[in-house]
Amino acid sequence: MLSPVTPPIRKLDLQYILTPESTREPSCDPNPYEEINREQQQLFNDPRVAHQLAWLKRIQHTQPPTFYSALASIGIHILENGTPASQAESKSSDFLSGTCEDLENWLINGTGDKLFLLRDPQWIRTRPETTGSTVLRELQAISDKELLLEVQQLGKLLVPETNSVQPMPIGNVIEHFASSDQSQAPINLLSPMCKDDGTVPWPLAKHCNLLNQAAASASSAVQSRFYATAGKQSSDVISKFVDLESCMHFQILGQAGAISTWHMDSIGPYTYITLEPNYKGQPADHVLKLWAYVRTDNLSEEEQEEIKMQFRRDGGAFQPKPEHIRIISLVAGDTLIMPPGTIHAPITITDCLFRGGMVMQKKEMRRSMRSWRFCAENGRCTNENQPRQSRSILDFFRSQVRADPVSCGYGVENGVVQFEEDRRKISGNSMICGCKQNCRRGKCGCASNTQRCGNRCHRGVAKCDNPYGCEADVALK
Repeated sequence: MLSPVTPPIRKLDLQYILTPESTREPSCDPNPYEEINREQQQLFNDPRVAHQLAWLKRIQHTQPPTFYSALASIGIHILENGTPASQAESKSSDFLSGTCEDLENWLINGTGDKLFLLRDPQWIRTRPETTGSTVLRELQAISDKELLLEVQQLGKLLVPETNSVQPMPIGNVIEHFASSDQSQAPINLLSPMCKDDGTVPWPLAKHCNLLNQAAASASSAVQSRFYATAGKQSSDVISKFVDLESCMHFQILGQAGAISTWHMDSIGPYTYITLEPNYKGQPADHVLKLWAYVRTDNLSEEEQEEIKMQFRRDGGAFQPKPEHIRIISLVAGDTLIMPPGTIHAPITITDCLFRGGMVMQKKEMRRSMRSWRFCAENGRCTNENQPRQSRSILDFFRSQVRADPVSCGYGVENGVVQFEEDRRKISGNSMICGCKQNCRRGKCGCASNTQRCGNRCHRGVAKCDNPYGCEADVALK
């Protein structure tokens, strides 16, 4: 149950918001979002946020530098220059909020370019419950002290061309979360898989199943090559699809103080995350996460491109202009849905578990493809690798666009041509084998992952003997 600090969501009047201000009737309520805007201001000005800022200033000049001290300037810039996001009954609104019914209305009739804060007690009651402490207890109960978990260790010394992720024994992870010693940098537990059904808000499950369909199509295409006459599926096939599954459903347990560089999610999805309590019965506002993002939907195409150019140039060192930084404060029970191409940098104020995933909407395929291409060509702008199944996913998208370009968002002039160019660029960057002559052997990274070779594989040779095919073959069809 949400605590009293969390105001109820007012029903979203989408038609009013999308109507040009010059042609609509004045609203009878002069300030319908006063409560939620006041809440966002109060949470951003919470003493715990000030405490986080002081911590970052204290460690930013640590020598020798750590990953955490290197990230400190990003957090300081956000907390000193960012603006709490606010809602309004116009396109000037920084974000939208509402119930599942409002979200469905937005998915069907909206413009697809705003963050959406979902607060729906009825839906929350249907979700499988869990807490941060429960996740740790379950990991400990089903394992021994030797279990290693994938952890982002921000206290690790900064070494160029490396990252902060490494295995940590479960016992050490639990010790870290039990400690409030700020002489230790925080950690992020990245590896616990989210297997619970029902964590996807039903409007997303209903209207944003494009990625699920593409994954099923990719899996089916590969399985057909492995089926024996009796129809028994090879376990080897299942293992090839683990990395895409980890994108579609995930959970991350973050320790207080953890921060991230500015980044985009790599394949251009709608990303949704739900903040969970740390223990059962905990008041909602005792859990706090700040979701900083760069607002661009209110900018011209030229201004948006200027931000992307700066982001492309600076990568992890990117520092957006203060006037573009917005911050949504999330408490337990909140679900945030983020559109494709959003540049964001979360800051974990308290220990918190969030569960979520990635989906795609067919009518917004063009928006997703544009963002996916940007990340594929600018690896420093994302913290995720391209899925091994990228080419199979793109094949499915291609069949959808050819069948009905308008319903895929490609009804614009030369839309299909743009899709083909984006597909070719993404495919070429998704997996590159270094084979010199023979791709049929087991050493070929593409063939071993049941994928055809791309246009940048085997030193640019146009065709090869990969049993799953080559990009040159697909381009001719």
